[in-house]
Formats: sequence, C-alpha cells, structure tokens
Amino acid sequence: MGKLLELFNEYVETKGGIDIVRLEYSKFKLNMIKENLNKLIMDAMKSHDNIGTSVLRTIKTAILNWETAKENVGKVFSEADEINILKKVKSQYEETAIACNDGKHDELVKEATEQAKYVEQFLPKPVTEEEINEVVEAFKKSL
Repeated sequence: MGKLLELFNEYVETKGGIDIVRLEYSKFKLNMIKENLNKLIMDAMKSHDNIGTSVLRTIKTAILNWETAKENVGKVFSEADEINILKKVKSQYEETAIACNDGKHDELVKEATEQAKYVEQFLPKPVTEEEINEVVEAFKKSL
C-alpha cells in the first residue's frame, strides 16, 4: 500500500494539489461563483439579505484583489483559485468570530458566524473516505 500512496501523492502534486483532485473526482462540481457574482449580489440586495450582500461583496473584492495582484499578472483565474479565495474569506470571518468572542460582542460573533456559514455554501463538500477510496481505485486501474 506504501507504493500506491506514494504514487497517489505524486499524482496529487502533479495536478496542483488535493483541491484539484477533489474537483476532478468528486461528484460535486463547483459552479464558478465569479461568473455569477454580480447577479448574486443583485439578488441579495433585492431580497434585503444584508449578510449575503456583505459576504458577496467581500468575495468580489477578494477576487478583484487577486486579479490585480502583481504575482497573478497573466494568470488565468481558475476554480482552484476561487476555492482558495473562498477558504480565505471564510477563515477571516471565523477569526473575527473568535476575536470578538469575549462576551461583550455577542452580536458581532453571531454576524461573523453567519457570514462564515454563507461562504461555506459555495465551497465544495469535504471529501469523504468513500470518495477517497473511489479515487484510489480509479488510480489503481489507470496503472
């Protein structure tokens, strides 16, 4: 099993990381949020969803920051980049909730927690052990 794990890890590295493998082999296909972001923001605004509007604007800003960063000049924005940005935004909201969790800022904790949950809906589901086994079996067959 050690050789198989070594080959699998090598495959993951050549494909650009486990997030790429998740995208290739899981049944969940990510619908790129970037393409629908303005529509999502408008829908959230029309429905007076303050949390959604705020979160989607934060995501849009993060994507624009990625696109204008010097190190990303000439790169094509991919689903993996989108996932990384969404994870970062979610992490920021979670950190805010933790930082405000001193008993004096319960409303901020609640809001940051709701914002993190809102971002979570756009992230792929975590890979289950069953899905990992399917990937390993598919990889074995390709050898």
